[in-house]
Amino acid sequence: MTSRSTSEIDGIAAYAPATDTCYLVPIHEIEGRSTISLRLAPTRNMQAAGIRWAADYELARSLKRNWSGDRSSAASMQRAIT
Repeated sequence: MTSRSTSEIDGIAAYAPATDTCYLVPIHEIEGRSTISLRLAPTRNMQAAGIRWAADYELARSLKRNWSGDRSSAASMQRAIT
């Protein structure tokens, strides 16, 4: 297994067959964590604090929000994922 540092990784991408959606989470948001969860639906008690909403990390939205200032990085990220 190859180890990588966060200076070498821009984000973690995943495809979820259940939603037929690609998600992209910036590495700086999950650095030091061993797991993350993306929430698809509201909690029963309507808690929202500390929730990572899946919609916020859908590929196009995440690229626009997190990499739009760096067009070359966003374009290369898009090509790498598709």
